[in-house]
Amino acid sequence: MLQPEYGLAFEDQNGMQEVILHHGCEAAEAGVAEWHRRILRLYRYWQSIHQADGGLPRRQDLDPLDLADILRWVWMVDVHRDPLRFKFRLMGTEHVDAIGFDPTGMWIDDAFPGFLEGPGYPDYVYLAEEAGPSYRKGPAHYHVSDYKIIERVMLPLVGDSGKCEIILAATVYS
Repeated sequence: MLQPEYGLAFEDQNGMQEVILHHGCEAAEAGVAEWHRRILRLYRYWQSIHQADGGLPRRQDLDPLDLADILRWVWMVDVHRDPLRFKFRLMGTEHVDAIGFDPTGMWIDDAFPGFLEGPGYPDYVYLAEEAGPSYRKGPAHYHVSDYKIIERVMLPLVGDSGKCEIILAATVYS
């Protein structure tokens, strides 16, 4: 298990890499350049729409036209609280093709019954509770058995309270 100073990185026996980034940390930026160009494109866009005071982006800061070239890989999740639960808001066509159906409007745990017990669930909880970005590369946890490797980034969009209300994400399959 790797634990670099800039965040948390894990590597399991299957070679999956997970990195929790801390926004604005120079060391975290070192490995970002190696990301898939579509994943990097969304991450850089998300950085560019941060508030003038350094606050995290809000949904209203996002303009889908700015992401037209990668929208097929973009997906969004609404964060609900009390109890904490996640609902697909939008699903790009590349993701729909990979999983075989469109879960837009569905609770993630209804669309994928093993989600709450799976190793990906803590990533969603981290975004909801800490409002920090998450990057993962490696075998898919669930729902895309035809693909050997996924690469994805999940990024928080906050509300007026500063809490993550929407997860903005992109996934590339290979």
